[in-house]
Amino acid sequence: MDITLPFIHLEKIIETQVVDRKLLNEHLNVDDPEIILFKKKEPPRVKVTFSRMEPKEPSDEVEVVSFPVNNDSRVEMVINSKSGKPLQYHLTPIKSCFLWDLHQFKKVDLLRCGRFKHNDFLPLIRENPLEMDLGVSREHSLIGFYNSKIYYIDYGTSTRYAKSQEVSNPAQTNLTHFGSKNGSWLYQDYIITDCIKNMCVLWEIPTVVGIGTFFYNVSINDKKLKLFHHFSFSYEML
Repeated sequence: MDITLPFIHLEKIIETQVVDRKLLNEHLNVDDPEIILFKKKEPPRVKVTFSRMEPKEPSDEVEVVSFPVNNDSRVEMVINSKSGKPLQYHLTPIKSCFLWDLHQFKKVDLLRCGRFKHNDFLPLIRENPLEMDLGVSREHSLIGFYNSKIYYIDYGTSTRYAKSQEVSNPAQTNLTHFGSKNGSWLYQDYIITDCIKNMCVLWEIPTVVGIGTFFYNVSINDKKLKLFHHFSFSYEML
């Protein structure tokens, strides 16, 4: 499924830092024939890679614990429950997708991530039987190419009305959008630098974006880490 967004809507998000999931989805363009034809003729500008942490060897030394973050969400973490030695993992690329420069159409090319099957990136733990990381929202985030730069939008699926009041105007303060369940986490050299929820950020190399369940006390490529996420994004300019 090919997804784009008119420039004006991303520009508004960047300016205001207000990410309204419902409003955003209303302005997404799906499978525009003109865009599809353009992509068949022109090369992409960006390659986005989605990776999953996988153990180098099977282990029975892990357990999953859950910590409340607030009244609406919890953080799940995989920990080593028997010894203090870091568990050995490697990052396995499970899917790569591409972004095109659509400035001549005044549109932003987008990729989507989440547990809904229509998304470009699915947080698959296993395919048979199907199991996904519940630390990732059904609609978790968007990745867009705009003005020769990459933007990452964390927007999630959790929306509610304070005190269950119905409102006719989405701008009213009793409508609250909480962003994705666990947010998206920014890493540089495997170290967390920030957590974003319901936000749009300029995504620059070498930053890696992590989502889903935390893994505690691990070693990736012989580098010992306190924390890293089950799934992560990286990209390269083509």
